[in-house]
Amino acid sequence: MDAAGSVYASALTAGGKLYAVTRHHGTFVIAAKPTFEVLAHNVFKSDESDFNASPAVSSGRLLLCSDQPLYCVGVAGKRKEL
Repeated sequence: MDAAGSVYASALTAGGKLYAVTRHHGTFVIAAKPTFEVLAHNVFKSDESDFNASPAVSSGRLLLCSDQPLYCVGVAGKRKEL
């Protein structure tokens, strides 16, 4: 993987999962357990900005900030702990 796929930000752990945000290749959701398991790989396909900031959690929603937009990921109207 090239430098654009590198993880520059700190990873976040919430709800038994580890969230690792790469600069250009999306967010990897990994099980927080001794055995390595990728649970999901999510990408904002239309966004070509740099993701250098650490993710955060608020009211059960995942906040992802690039050098341009800020994303709030979660189910509308539902508050759930990650």
